[in-house]
Amino acid sequence: MSNDDTMVPTSTIKLKGNKMKTLTKQEQKAYDFLLESGVTLKDIIEVVIESNGITGVGLISLQADITKQIDSHNISKFSEEAMMSM
Repeated sequence: MSNDDTMVPTSTIKLKGNKMKTLTKQEQKAYDFLLESGVTLKDIIEVVIESNGITGVGLISLQADITKQIDSHNISKFSEEAMMSM
């Protein structure tokens, strides 16, 4: 086992529709932080942009990365729903 076990599943949370999601150590830290601090994703994105001085092409790249991540969930949800309707 490597020293970096942040991707090893550690806990499970309940999602909408009674689905369960197993979280990695990193996901659990982020989840706990968001719940405990009241910080929103909008707040986090704003701090990342401002503290790193992201402008121009950097903003376009950040937008593309965020869009790609969101799309990966939309595609898998669409695929899941399509399979269930068969």
